[in-house]
Amino acid sequence: MNIVYSFNKKGYEAQHWEREIHLASNEEFTFIPFNTQYYLSPNLYLDAWHLDRLYQAKDPRLMRMYAALESVIREHDMQVLIVTNCPPYHPDFLKRLSVYKVLYSGDDPDATYRRNIPYLHAYQHVFYCDPVYSPDMNMNEKMRYCGMLNADWLPLGVFDFEMDNFQTEQTLFTHERDIDILYIGSFFRQKLNALAKSRKCFANVLVSTVFSA
Repeated sequence: MNIVYSFNKKGYEAQHWEREIHLASNEEFTFIPFNTQYYLSPNLYLDAWHLDRLYQAKDPRLMRMYAALESVIREHDMQVLIVTNCPPYHPDFLKRLSVYKVLYSGDDPDATYRRNIPYLHAYQHVFYCDPVYSPDMNMNEKMRYCGMLNADWLPLGVFDFEMDNFQTEQTLFTHERDIDILYIGSFFRQKLNALAKSRKCFANVLVSTVFSA
C-alpha cells in the first residue's frame, strides 16, 4: 500500500520528518512525505474559514500545492492520504482525489471547531491524539456524533531523531534529575493559562520550559 503523509515542518524538523517518514516504509507499506510548508505558511489557514477564502480566491501558492500533491499521488500510485499539522486541503479539492483520506487531528479539543469538524465530510477516517473532548463526551463519541464512524485514538509519538533509542524505562527513571518538571512545546497563547496553573501547583519544585519552533 502506498501512503502519502502530508505535514508542515521547516528547517531541522523538516529534514528529519522527511527522512524518517521515508524510513518507515517496508515491504507492505510505502510512505511518501509531502511537506506543505514549502508552498504556503500554515499561519494563513489556521481555521476552515481562512482556508476557504484562499481557495475561493484561487491563491497561486495554494494551487501550486494542490497540483504538486496530485502529481505525487499520480506518479507514485498512492492509495492513502494522511493529513496532519493544520490541514491545508479544502474539501472541494479533496473531493477530486480518488484516495482514502485520513485526517490526523492533533489540536483537539481547542481546535475541534476550527480545523477538525469543518473538514470531516471530506475524509473517510479520523485519528485523534487527545481522547478527551468535554465533560459530556469523549473524542470518539464526539466524532461519531458528528457522523465520523471511522475514528481512532492515535497517541502522539516521536521519531528516532527526537529520542535516544538506547535508553530503557529502567535507565530513564533511575537517572538523577536536576529539573523536576520540563514542558516542551510551542508558544501558543491558549496554553499560557494552563501552564501558569501548573506552575502554581508545583511551586516547590524546579520547573523549566522549552518552547520549540
